[in-house]
Amino acid sequence: MEKRRVVISGIGAVSPFGWEFASLLDGLEREQSAVSRLDEADVIAGVDVRVGGKAPAFDPKIIPREYRRTMSPMGVMAFVAACEALKSAGIEPATSLDEEYRDMGVCIASTTISPSMLEDFFTTYVTLKNVESVRSTVFFKGMGHAVPSNVGAALGLTGRCIAPAAACAGSLQALGLSCEYIEFGKADMMLAGGADEFHPLLAATFDRIGAASHSREPAGASRPFDRGRDGLVCSEGAGIFLLEEYKHARARQARIIAEVAGFSTIASPASPVFPDTLAIQRCMERALAEAKMDSADIDIINAHATATESGDIAEGQAIYRLFGSRPLVNSLKGYMGHCMAASGALELGAVIGAANRGFMHGTMNLDNVDERCGAINLARAATKCASRVILKNSFGLGGINASLVVKIV
Repeated sequence: MEKRRVVISGIGAVSPFGWEFASLLDGLEREQSAVSRLDEADVIAGVDVRVGGKAPAFDPKIIPREYRRTMSPMGVMAFVAACEALKSAGIEPATSLDEEYRDMGVCIASTTISPSMLEDFFTTYVTLKNVESVRSTVFFKGMGHAVPSNVGAALGLTGRCIAPAAACAGSLQALGLSCEYIEFGKADMMLAGGADEFHPLLAATFDRIGAASHSREPAGASRPFDRGRDGLVCSEGAGIFLLEEYKHARARQARIIAEVAGFSTIASPASPVFPDTLAIQRCMERALAEAKMDSADIDIINAHATATESGDIAEGQAIYRLFGSRPLVNSLKGYMGHCMAASGALELGAVIGAANRGFMHGTMNLDNVDERCGAINLARAATKCASRVILKNSFGLGGINASLVVKIV
């Protein structure tokens, strides 16, 4: 069976820059930092983390109560981003989409179930050993598939509802899996991406494994590929794409933003914590092979690059082994921190948006390149360029690797 072509016809985003895709693009283009100091309520005793990337305040009451009451914060973010993706694709979001779109699928990743829901439930349970006062809707917020279920239910969708769990590789894996569904005729349209909410336990987790930044200066805290980095900055957000079969998009005269050319996701059993250079290289090679491309075809590599020593070095070395010093390499985590399962989709969307504006972002806070990352062509500042082919990497704890190749149309 010949694989069908998959295109991107809509993008929506919630990020530390704001509640729409344009705010993400504009903030990055102005080379602003969206990292801020944490509120006292977000600081845990014994955890030396004081900065994070949090989305601005938002009133979820724009969402009808019957759907909102089972949404955690990351469910709300995913729904808002999904509605924007639909709008940008020329489809008016509604609590019951038109019949022609009803069979659309949803595939949205998150790192864990909602941590704020867990806190609400276990605060009551541990304190009182009683759950009578816990609202039934709390349990629906805590389902492992709550986020895609929330989005699908609120839009009246009847297609596939998938909740991949691959930590920080989650949204890129969701995009790739959704492409495969479309390629092999299992769906014509998929809302795909990832969402995660900031919670003090998130920062505490990375602090306990020695991966979190202890910086007190928000704008300079996240330093991918820089010798002065001291760890990642935890953030939140949602990035949702509308993926569509090429002929289907053409038939409804949709604006085609880009085409997905290749995808790969593989496991590395070497370590649940430390990235594996050979596995990263193999993952990128397989994505190129599926795209029927070689390393010379890639213009931009948007790295995962979380600003951890082991991660930056492993990825940089893998990129250098495969691509040498030719393609431009950047990371966006210096601007907004690490949005966890949402990071892959958010960052890929931003790079696609920049390419359509004729430029590419630099890597914020890259003052002194760590030579151990290989002699890769790191972009320190934004530059004008005519990039047409992008490779995006995302890697998750547990040895999960994902790479996606996209062509700007």
